[in-house]
Amino acid sequence: MTGRLLQRLQHLSIRFKLTTIGLLTSLTVLVIAGICFLVLDQITFRHRLGERAQTLARIVGANSRAALAFGDADVAVQILQALAAEEDIHAARLCDAALEPLATYRGLPVPDSVWTSPVWARTPVAQDGYLYVKETLSMDGEVIGAVRLLYSLSPLRIRFWWGLGLALVVIAGTVGAGAILSWGLQRQVSAPILALTNTVGQVTRSEDVSARVGTGGQDEIGELMRGFNSMLEKIQLREAEVRNYQEQLRQMADNLMLSEERERRRIADGIHDSICQQLGGALLHAQHLQGKVERDVVKTGLQELIQIMRDALAVGRDLSFELGPPSLYELGLGPALTALAGEMKRHYALDVAVIGENTETVLSSDESVVLYRAARELLVNVHKYAGVQDARVELSTCDGVVCLVVSDQGCGFSPETLDPVGSGFGLFSIREHLRTLGGSVTISASPGEGTMITLHLPTT
Repeated sequence: MTGRLLQRLQHLSIRFKLTTIGLLTSLTVLVIAGICFLVLDQITFRHRLGERAQTLARIVGANSRAALAFGDADVAVQILQALAAEEDIHAARLCDAALEPLATYRGLPVPDSVWTSPVWARTPVAQDGYLYVKETLSMDGEVIGAVRLLYSLSPLRIRFWWGLGLALVVIAGTVGAGAILSWGLQRQVSAPILALTNTVGQVTRSEDVSARVGTGGQDEIGELMRGFNSMLEKIQLREAEVRNYQEQLRQMADNLMLSEERERRRIADGIHDSICQQLGGALLHAQHLQGKVERDVVKTGLQELIQIMRDALAVGRDLSFELGPPSLYELGLGPALTALAGEMKRHYALDVAVIGENTETVLSSDESVVLYRAARELLVNVHKYAGVQDARVELSTCDGVVCLVVSDQGCGFSPETLDPVGSGFGLFSIREHLRTLGGSVTISASPGEGTMITLHLPTT
């Protein structure tokens, strides 16, 4: 029972626990004290009843010696009639030396069998709701008779119920006063703990480590509250340091990406303006020489050389486009996405429908580069994971925000299962680059229902 009670207390508030524990402790002490009081009072009162009954028997015996000595029954009856003043004496009998009744008094009807009961003794004996009292009378050392009193134990029962009622009233009053006092005093303990619990819940729900709890007193709870505040301060400092490092790393990553993009553009321009131009010139010169050469062997060799230069020129142009598409820098994001659709078709057999407007008037070159690289990464992911051969790219501007949507009707995925270190690293990188520019990424996807990823970027 105690185990079940403690188990139930575990689910209650600390205020109720403190009050309940205090009341249960007080109630237990009071009940034990009340039981001890009742038992002691019953023992004491019963002993006093026995002494009173024994005294009455001695008085009756002293007054009855003459009547017993002369065998005067009338006098004996008159002496016993005086017991009518004692309402707790139900019956009395005066016996001679042979234990033959000389006179009998009946205050209340009692069976005749009580006089032959073997419980009559020198000391009072309690049985069947009565106290059996016997007093032996003697004269000149010779036994002349005995007095027997049948004393009721109802005063003992009455006293027990009065004592029990008084104990219950005292217990109820004490517990009530204790409840009021405990409910007020327990706030000194529960209020700081509740404040600490509320602060912990606030920090857990909002992840706001700037919250603080009061300093409390100089006891253990106060020490706990100060320690909790100190812990939050350290966490807040560590979070500030981590955020600072993250921001620095993010800026470094963005700067590195932009530096790489500039280097790609420089290399692309070098390939396009130098290598491709030289290959184009050499191709024209070889074609010119081919028309003047008459030997078939030389013509065949020139033809093979021309083909090699054409292939090299095509590779150079593709490499130049992949490193830095000229349309992105010269015409803007919209035409660059159209050119990207052609690249996806040539390299991956992916049909990309481009819908939207040109945004070169609202986007900086760095912002256009970020969106273009993100679109290319997402289209490559469609080719790798979606299991379809077509995709859709939509470009729009609304309320100062450029939206780039890449969607497909492929196998889809659950966004919660993305691993930033593994398959989700591309999305993670896109999200971080956009966050640096003040943008965001919205992913709408579910298994078997396709994928739609929206890039939001405020215009500068």
